[in-house]
Formats: sequence, structure tokens, C-alpha cells
Amino acid sequence: MANQHTSKLADWKQIIIKERISTPDTSIIQFSRDLKKKYKDMAKYSVDHIRAYVGNLMKDEKDLQKVADAKNGNGVAKKVLTEIEQEEERIKEGIKKKIKKPTTIMNLANVFNVAPKKINKLLEELKQENYNVRLTDHTAEMIPEVAVGGNHRIDLRAFDNKTYKIGFITDDHLCNKAERLDVLNAVFDVFEEEGITEVYNAGNWIDGEFRFNKLDIHTHGMDNQLQYFIDNYPQRDGITINYIAGDDHEGWYQQKTGIIIGKHLYQMAKEQGRNDLNYLGYMESDIELKAEKGKALLRVTHAGGGTAYALSYQPQKLIESLTGGDKPHILLIGHYHKAEVLPSYRNVRAVQGGCGCDQTRFMRKKRIEAHVGAWVIEFQQAKDGSINRFKTEWLGFFDQAFYKAKKYYINDAK
Repeated sequence: MANQHTSKLADWKQIIIKERISTPDTSIIQFSRDLKKKYKDMAKYSVDHIRAYVGNLMKDEKDLQKVADAKNGNGVAKKVLTEIEQEEERIKEGIKKKIKKPTTIMNLANVFNVAPKKINKLLEELKQENYNVRLTDHTAEMIPEVAVGGNHRIDLRAFDNKTYKIGFITDDHLCNKAERLDVLNAVFDVFEEEGITEVYNAGNWIDGEFRFNKLDIHTHGMDNQLQYFIDNYPQRDGITINYIAGDDHEGWYQQKTGIIIGKHLYQMAKEQGRNDLNYLGYMESDIELKAEKGKALLRVTHAGGGTAYALSYQPQKLIESLTGGDKPHILLIGHYHKAEVLPSYRNVRAVQGGCGCDQTRFMRKKRIEAHVGAWVIEFQQAKDGSINRFKTEWLGFFDQAFYKAKKYYINDAK
């Protein structure tokens, strides 16, 4: 019956708007009583029915504020809107009490003499105000308990895109008597078996020449050392070696002669038919990993400074020094001869590459330990370019005496 009365009141819409504009300071309840007295045909409606219709009309009728602004200025419109908000707050307070137990939307509409649409709107406002309102099957209820941990779930399908699997090796120091060609060949055998096609080398692939290592190297002269590398560094079908040059060791030749040592190696190898080398640059290089809707940055760097007491100290300080816009997503670090992973330091995944040589006499003097081996690194890149899965496998080796004693060398086994 309430809805029938209210619908018939729609015939009075224009009269009610004009009356309300002319009496903006009167409360809605008093305004409804005055209408009932002034217009005899409204006598059949209760004051509550009139009040409910007036409240809905003022909220839903856009022309009301335009008329108010045109006739009396913004003050009238503000007064009207304030009354609407107060009326809605009164209803919301009532709803909060009613829905402590499950209550239907229709029942709430009848109790507060408003349309179900209005009730649904006010219930949504309560939810936005962080009230734990649950709406099911046209029923509303205020739930005191909250699910532990919330209700958010990450759609892992969003991360499906491309998986990379790469090899990482560094600091081989070929031509030093501590070189480990046995390790390098074993590592590349693993790379080949794993189906890896891209290997990254972070520098110091030859030992170079300086005053303190002349007695520790077996091959002297820049071109002689580069030729030794070409002849002896592992080569496997389908594998490309992407390398940078350090500013020490092979970098000493560059500083002394002015020749770009990494490019010189590449050209010498290519002239002799070796096409698996790809020179990236001097000291560091950025590789862009493109995805459908974004990209990530992999940086190969030959760092500087001495090895610190704590393994992670130098990589941490290196990453801390980077500005926000210059940070790579993945950082492959050579120079320290240490094997270590920082899975997320300032959102950078950093890997220290270890080394491909035993401890040299210079390293013993400086009390520098050698972590001999290489890495298999596998990571997943989402379509937006982000790196969301990252795992590493360390291929570690002992000194040569261990393999000789165990007769693990193929020639010894025979």
C-alpha cells in the first residue's frame, strides 16, 4: 500500500518542487505536514508517505537544484542537499540496527518507506564505509567476524608468458697457472644438456699481464693470450657466449695499448671461424628483455674494489648506489670470485658469479677465497615485463686434487 500511495504522489511533483523551493528552511517532516494541510487532496496520504516521497524527489530530481540555484542562489540548494544527507544518515543508522540479523531488502524498504533501490544504494555506502555488510539472495546482514587474511587472491595466470634459462660464468683467468679448463668444459657440458643457448660472462676471461702476476701466467703477450682463449675456451653447438671486458686483467692490455680488447678478441675469433662469441661492451652492459606489454633489464657488470669480509657487502653497496630509474631487474656480477644470490635487494635480483679458476698466489696473499663454478639461472617474465619467478642453481667444483684422487678425470680413469 505504501508504494501505491507514493506512486500517486508523483502527480504532485511540480507543485512539491515549487513549494519546497519557497520554504527551504522548513524541515522535511514539517514541510510534509504543511503540504497535507494546504492541499486537501493530499489528506488521504500519511505524513510519513509524503515525507518519504519528498526525500526521494529531492535526491533524484536533478532539476530541483537547478531551480534552487536560479531562484535563490546556491544557499537554497546547499540547504536542500544537507537535509537529504541527514535523512539518508538517519535511514542508514536504522539499517545498521536492523541488519544485525539477516533482513530482506524489501522488508527494509517497507520499514523505512523508501524504494528497494534506495536501500541497496545505502547498503553499498555502508560497505564503502568499511561496515562488514554481506548481501546474498536479496538479504542483508552485518557480519561481526572478518575472514583472517582478507579475501584477495592473485591470479597467477597473469604471470604466464616466457621463461628464460641462461648460463652465467665469470673470472676464468685463462693463461694463469690456476686456470680450470676442466671446470669450464664440465660447466658447458651441463649448459648443453640443459638446452641453454645463451651464456653470460662478466669479464676477466684472460689473466692479462701486470707486474705482480708475470710469474703466475704461462702465456705472455696480448695476442698470445687471446689466441689461447680462442683455442681453449669451451665451444658448444647452439650456445652463444655474451661477454663483457673487465677494466683489470684483459683491461690492462686495453689501458696500455688503447685497443678495445673485447672487440679485438671477437674479430680474431671470427677470422678463425669461431662465431659463438658476442662482445657486449666494456665493464658493463644492459640487455633488454622485451615482453608483449613491457620489458625488463638484465645487467652484466664487472664490479670494482676488493672483496669484503661479508659476501653480500659489495653487491649490497653497489645496488644501494644505483638511482631508482637506473636499477636493473637482474644483475650479474663478476670480479669478487664469490658465489652468492640476493633474490630481492631493492627489488634487484643479484647473482655473484664465482670464478672459473682456482685461488691464485695473489688471492692467497690478499686472503681471497675462490668459489669455483658457474650458475644455471631460470626466470619467468610476465607480459607486462615484470620478473616474477627467479631460481638459481650453483654448479660448484673442488680443487683438481679431489678429482685426481677420486679418478674422476676421464684420462685417469682409463
